[in-house]
Amino acid sequence: MKRLIIFIFVICFAQTLFSQSADTLLLYDCYNKAIKNYPLYEQKDLHKSASELRMKNYTTNYLPTLDFNAQATYQSDVPGIELPMANISKVSKDQYRASIDLKQVIYDGGLTSSQKKIEKANFDVHANQLDVELYKLKERVNNIYFYILLLQENEKLLNTKINEIKDRQKNVESSVKNGVLLESNVDILEAALLKINQQLIDVRAGEKAAFLMLHEYIKQPIDEKSILVLPTIDIDFNDSINRPENKLFDNQINKLDLTSQLISKKRNPKLFGFGQFGYGRPGLNMLSDDFDTYYIFGAKISWNIWDWKNNSRQKDELSIQKNIVNTQKQTFEKNIRIVLDKEKCEIEKFEKLIESDEKIIKLRKKILKRSASKLENGVITSTDYLVDLNAETQSKINLKTHKIRLVQSKINYLTISGN
Repeated sequence: MKRLIIFIFVICFAQTLFSQSADTLLLYDCYNKAIKNYPLYEQKDLHKSASELRMKNYTTNYLPTLDFNAQATYQSDVPGIELPMANISKVSKDQYRASIDLKQVIYDGGLTSSQKKIEKANFDVHANQLDVELYKLKERVNNIYFYILLLQENEKLLNTKINEIKDRQKNVESSVKNGVLLESNVDILEAALLKINQQLIDVRAGEKAAFLMLHEYIKQPIDEKSILVLPTIDIDFNDSINRPENKLFDNQINKLDLTSQLISKKRNPKLFGFGQFGYGRPGLNMLSDDFDTYYIFGAKISWNIWDWKNNSRQKDELSIQKNIVNTQKQTFEKNIRIVLDKEKCEIEKFEKLIESDEKIIKLRKKILKRSASKLENGVITSTDYLVDLNAETQSKINLKTHKIRLVQSKINYLTISGN
């Protein structure tokens, strides 16, 4: 019996835990799901596959190549030797040849190695460009996530306000029956309840729209009952910027450097081996008019010793492009630091506002408590009481709003800095 009770308890606990986790949305989970469900995310694998194919093609540069060639020609004249004591006929003017040509790269001046390095750098640039686009999703998710948190807190406070008015309404109705208050005070409270219900309709409509937007990003079934958790953030203000744009700029510069090296290696000496196996008329003996087989083996070296400074000008152009990228990087980092300074000021502002909010709430609670007592004793009207209730509720809304905005500013700081 004891084991059965423990088993049932474990099952119930597991079901409760599962249901809570299924209805709970964490900010970092939303980041991951939004990125993985974004159409651009699929391009990562596509770029990787394309890069691997190009790498395999570069690897074949050192493999031998075989070409089949065939030709038939008719010449107006052919070589021949006329000797007084010999009768040697000329070679036929119609000639035929078929051959298989072999070419083997022995040394290409480091060209293939440079091409592979550039391909790797090119892949990194494409990957970084995707990371930059995907990183922008975090800012969009932040805005929606914290907007929902604000609306949910407003909804809770409005419901608390409704309960407070309903409780006060019962006491007012009793005071009306006893002739302490006029009946109009009950109507004023009822009108206030209707007004708050209108506010709730507006808040819930905003929640529904925001949840639909979040659903489109994370592709997870969610509704207004889902619980969003306010992150706990310990922030360390430093000057480091680790945005994906930084890696993009660095890899663009690296690609330009590797391209400059490739241009230099294009002029390096190159060594090839070659061979030809053929059959035709004539063969290698140009004085023979018979079909014959033949072959040739050899080695060849090529070296571009003068290019009229074409390579030099190409390198100068790459150097200019590198300077352009460097200025883009400096401009980007400068703009980021400006935004980070603004976000620091926002964090400091909300921290001070929260301290002030807590003091205001304590005072507003005291004022509301006295107003409630005065209302029950007929000293003030429901209108006067609602003024104090609205002020107390607004002070609570301000505190909740500033706490959420403080965390959002910290998240924004981390997102903007890339940390």
